[in-house]
Amino acid sequence: MDHVIAPPAELLVAAAAAVPATDDDGGPSSLTLHAYDIGTKHLAVCALTVTADPAAPRGLRFAVHAWNLINCAAVAGFEDLNVNRATQREVLTVCARAWALAEDALAPRAGPPPAVVGLEEQPRVNAKSTAVCWGLLTFLVGAWERRGHGAGLVVETISPHVKLCEAPTTLAARREALETQRGRALTRAERETLERAQYRANKAHGKAHAAQILREHGHAGLADWLAGLRAAKQDDLGDALLLGVYHAARALGVGPQGAVARPPRRRRRAPPPLAGRKRPRARPRAAVATDTDAAVLGATATAGGPS
Repeated sequence: MDHVIAPPAELLVAAAAAVPATDDDGGPSSLTLHAYDIGTKHLAVCALTVTADPAAPRGLRFAVHAWNLINCAAVAGFEDLNVNRATQREVLTVCARAWALAEDALAPRAGPPPAVVGLEEQPRVNAKSTAVCWGLLTFLVGAWERRGHGAGLVVETISPHVKLCEAPTTLAARREALETQRGRALTRAERETLERAQYRANKAHGKAHAAQILREHGHAGLADWLAGLRAAKQDDLGDALLLGVYHAARALGVGPQGAVARPPRRRRRAPPPLAGRKRPRARPRAAVATDTDAAVLGATATAGGPS
């Protein structure tokens, strides 16, 4: 289908052959899952089987069955859609149409049916991407149910920090180091500058690390194909791959387990208990009625009404 980017079929066949087939999908030593990098315009999915292997790098092997990047706006016929200006309803309408038209790319049939469908968790402050995430979750459950594989399917969200478990540095670590160096808390402008710098660092790490683990695990053809794409497309596809590999590895209890620490959250002051709150003094209903009546009568007299 147009507006769907996927590796050549021969690369996927070679990647799937790199890991022996197993009948133990979802068992203690193997897991098949579909991982999704969520976007309001572009959506990436990686279908793969991860198998525990103490002799392999990171203690695992993985086979890639499908790896697609879908331009939802273009598939739905709205290629020029500005998702930043579009309303949440417009974004959801376009995405829902694209999902229906590109179901086979969105929920790939290649390889074994997934035991787990994992969607990247979205920040609560981004209402559009959060709505897209939960809408896609509902759509995928229905798609696999119609195919007869809905029973037992686990659908969950994956923290975006999972794909960064081997990143060289984290936002929390950099912030702590700067505050220690300067002997004070960072200002709001300094925090925002640091967050932008870390965001760029995470993007660069994701693209480079996706290619690295592909080569380390015998998928050099896929790594070369990924390197030939535009940077933004490398980013989306790489994130879907990393989410799937590391989430499956943690479910199997193998691979790097050092989760990236989340940035410190501000603690909200708990409201005082109801018993200790001061309740506003309510005015008697009669007094309210009297004031209202006086105002009405005064307005009537001023207007020359009946006396």
